[in-house]
Amino acid sequence: MAPPGSKADMQQFNVLPKQYPHTDSQVGKYVQRLSTIKDSRKKAAILNNATTKFMFVRHPLTRILSAYRDKIADKADDQRFRKSYLRKNPKLGKISTSVSFVQFLNHVLGTLTEQLEMHWARMVDVCNPCVINYDFVGKHESMRDDSAELLRRTGLAESIDFPVRNATYKKATSSDDVTLMRTYYKQVPLDLARQLHAKYEADFLLFNYTFPYELFA
Repeated sequence: MAPPGSKADMQQFNVLPKQYPHTDSQVGKYVQRLSTIKDSRKKAAILNNATTKFMFVRHPLTRILSAYRDKIADKADDQRFRKSYLRKNPKLGKISTSVSFVQFLNHVLGTLTEQLEMHWARMVDVCNPCVINYDFVGKHESMRDDSAELLRRTGLAESIDFPVRNATYKKATSSDDVTLMRTYYKQVPLDLARQLHAKYEADFLLFNYTFPYELFA
């Protein structure tokens, strides 16, 4: 908690080591992660009793690509996850070899929806918006504005500032996202694209995202 008359120091989250869970160690013992609650009814009951319920979403295709680059690609940032996941899913590929983006997409499509790993699972399954009555749904693409609006609505704008990236951080822009999407998805056959659209259709419809067929081969 911030001292009276001051704002909480949210910049602490910019100096955490890579792969560090972004939960303040001082409050961790008082916080229960919803991801640890497997019973969807119990999860819904807890959230529906909360004062303010909110979630943030991201374009499904951007999210899938981000998960691949961070967790599965041969130069993935999270090598620990990559090794663990490939050991459990040897049909996807070997730890010593590269897993192409198309291979990864075929793996996703071949996995039952309810068994998808949470980093690329559908948001409708991860956050249960059809069961939980959320007060606010923000988007990754407009994170700063949406976060400011959320803080305003909850009366926290005077005590919390949304953290600003360190000066050394290369700011990703919407054009960067588009370039990455074009680079990776142009390798993907149109038939595979249609299957992706079908599998994640609920996310596209519920969160008002369009499917960019023009990106595909």
